[in-house]
Amino acid sequence: MKEFIPQAGAVVYRKVDDAIQILLILSKKKPPVRIFPKGHIEPGETSLEASRRELIEEAGMSGELVSEIDEIFYDFRDKNFRVKYYLFHYRQTDSSGEPGRDPQWFSPEEARELLPFDAIRSVMYKALPLCE
Repeated sequence: MKEFIPQAGAVVYRKVDDAIQILLILSKKKPPVRIFPKGHIEPGETSLEASRRELIEEAGMSGELVSEIDEIFYDFRDKNFRVKYYLFHYRQTDSSGEPGRDPQWFSPEEARELLPFDAIRSVMYKALPLCE
C-alpha cells in the first residue's frame, strides 16, 4: 500500500464586474508553470489550516473559506502526494508573498490553459459552481 505525503492547497477567486477571476502563482520547481498555492501540512496542523498558511506564505493573500473542493493524488520524484484543496473567496492582500511566485489573477478560461495537469484543472472546474 502506498504512503502519501499530505499536502493542502487553496483555490482563490474574486469577482471583478461580475466576472470570476482565479488566482495562480508560479511553481517553485517548474517556473513558468502556474499552479494553485499548496504545500506540506505541518505537524499539528489541519489541512484547512495548511491551505490558509500556504495562501498567505506563497501568495501573500487571505480569503474566506467557501468549501472543501476535492482531494487529488500524484507522484513526483518517486514520492506520492495527496493534496486536499479548499475554495476561498479573496479577502485581501497582506504581503507580496514568497519571492518568485508572482501571484496573478486569470479568467477561468486562461487558468484552464495555464494549469499543467488535468487533476488540478478538475479541481478548478469543481470549484467554479461554488463561486458566487
